[in-house]
Order: sequence, then structure tokens, then C-alpha cells
Amino acid sequence: MRHLTTSYPLLKIVTTFLFLLAGTGIVLSISDRPKPAHVANFDKGIEAAISGDFVTTLKELVPLAEQGHESAQYILGLNYLHGQGVVQDHKEAVKWFRLSAEQGDPDAQAALSDAFYFGEGVKRDLGEAFYWASLAAEQGVEEAQFSLAFMYENGEGIPKNKVAALKWYRLAAENGNVKSQYILSVIYNLGKGVPRDSKEALHWLRMAVDKGFPDAQFFLAWMYRKGFGLSKDLSEAIRYYKLAASQGHEIAQLNLGLMFFYGHGTHQDNTESLKWFRAAAAQVNPRAQYYLALLYHDGAGVRRDLMRAYICLSQAASNGEARAFALLETIEIEMEETTLIQARKLGKSSIDYCSTFYPFDVMEAKGAPIFNRISELTKSYSSV
Repeated sequence: MRHLTTSYPLLKIVTTFLFLLAGTGIVLSISDRPKPAHVANFDKGIEAAISGDFVTTLKELVPLAEQGHESAQYILGLNYLHGQGVVQDHKEAVKWFRLSAEQGDPDAQAALSDAFYFGEGVKRDLGEAFYWASLAAEQGVEEAQFSLAFMYENGEGIPKNKVAALKWYRLAAENGNVKSQYILSVIYNLGKGVPRDSKEALHWLRMAVDKGFPDAQFFLAWMYRKGFGLSKDLSEAIRYYKLAASQGHEIAQLNLGLMFFYGHGTHQDNTESLKWFRAAAAQVNPRAQYYLALLYHDGAGVRRDLMRAYICLSQAASNGEARAFALLETIEIEMEETTLIQARKLGKSSIDYCSTFYPFDVMEAKGAPIFNRISELTKSYSSV
């Protein structure tokens, strides 16, 4: 599902536009024309919001909202939703969203749908969420169209309907919704309820990639790495993995670490693999924790550190990485008893001693790799 943006929708911001005076040929800005008081107050409130002056925003918009101005009501709801100029209050946000939505404001209808879907400020009610999303979607709100498609696909608030889901995903995608563009690419790539169509899939995927959507960047990288629907190209795979990984995509970080670890599509680089394994391990990825342990143990790309290797393996094992259990026993044999006791204690700490970088981590220190990871571990890997 979607999350509301903290910015004010462009449709709600009164901006200067050109107005052609009938019969004169003179083009004037609407800001040059006399305005009714309520319009001037609304404009002033919006301008204040854009500049971050929410005190003035509330001063100008609260009276309008209380008089029934639907756009002012919607924006007041946003203020309460995000705690801008007021104490955050989801119930108060829902109150103003509902008043605006009942007057037909599509953005307020979409916001009210979100409130019912997530149960924020109101009891969770998927039927109500579907109802308000439907109204907003019919008025062209692309995020509401995505929400409607999502609910049809998953049978939330309405019986599952793949045909309706596809219809609304397409409408939302055509209106620029990046999540819908990505989902359409997956639908056509995998043939989910439609004939497989690689060309159509790639069309929507590249649109989402061009907008910087990390899931789309990851999927395109995966396609290049596997040669799925296009020619195999590991250099392109790395390029798109990096784009997704830089935005915090956990599996892209893991896969990038693996490609540098094994030298797939690039030169073998322990320092780079360490960087990306750390990033994924910080998101509690058990495979990344396991590979970090190997690097710490071998002193590959980092100062050799049996204690941190042990901590990483312990975390990996507790998070479901089966290979970590046997290696824990091997490391325990190498470690002094006092060091082992300290490692077990630190492993239970709230501080992440596995993925955190420390200045004393010296790059490329050489150790005697008991695991012989390069020679013994398979050169192929099965990333997600």
C-alpha cells in the first residue's frame, strides 16, 4: 500500500497561471487580478506552508476549514497527520479528511482511505478503505488507483478480482504511479493472469527504473545477471544493483557483495564486498552476516578479528543461516576462552558489533584463512 506524502499536492496549491482577457489579447497573471477574501486567505496559507511557516498556514486555513472550504479542510488534515504546526493527532486528521472527502475532494478521499486501511485515527476497516479509494480512483488520483488495484489483487475489502486489479494497475501506471509500473512489469514478466510479454514488461520496468524506484532497479539488475528477458550482462547487473543498493535495497546490497566477493562481472574486491555485506547485515540479512564473518576471520578487506567473526556467525545462525552453525564450532576452537566469553557477551548487546564500521579496521590485513573460502566455497552463488 501507499504512504501519504508530507508535501502539499500540486493540485491543492494555487499557483500563478496565465489568464487571457477576453477580446483584448492581454495576458495577465491571475495573481494580478482582484481576489475574493477567502481565495486570498487560502493562497496566503498555502504560500506559508510551502515556506514552512505552519503557524501562518493554520491562522489562514482554520477559519476557512470551519466554514466548509474543502481544500482547506484537507490541508488541515495533513497538518494534523504530520504534526505540522500542531501536535500530531490522527483522529483530528481523520475528522478533517472526512469533512473534505464528503464534499468530493479526491485527495481527501484517498487520505481517508489510507486512514481506514492502516487504522490510523480510526478503527481499521478495509471495506471503508476500499469505498473511499474507489471514489478517489474514479477521479483520477493515481495513488488511489494503485491502492484500489492492490486491494482487488489481494482481496482486501472486496473479493479478489485479478482483471479489475490489472485494469487499475494499468490506469495508475499510465498516470505515472511508479509502484504500479513496477508491478505491471512483474505481471508481464511472469505471465501472472496475462500472456507473458517481455517487451511490455521491459517497457514498464524501465519507466520505474528511470524514476529511481529501487525494487525496479533490483529487478532489472537480476534480469541482466540471469539473462532473463534480455541479453546477460554482468556489468549492467552491477550498475543497477548499485543504484538499488545505494537506496538501501537489502537484497541488492547482498548480491552486490557477492559479486565483488567472487569476482563475478568485476574484479574480486574484498573491500567492496565488505562495504555491501555490512550494509545488508545492518538490515539483519543472515547471509550477509555469514559472509562478513568470513571476511573478518580471514582478514580479507578488513583487520582480522575473530571476536567479530564469532558475533557475525552467531547472529547469522540465530537468523536462520544454516552454514553458520558448523563454522561457529570451528572458530570457538581458535579463540581464547576469555575472548570467547567476551564475544558471547557482546553478541547479546543492543549494539551491532557485526556490521558497524570502526576506524581501527585496517584494510587488506592478511590472515591464515582456516575456511579457505576462495578455494573451498563454490564459485557460483545462488542469490535471491
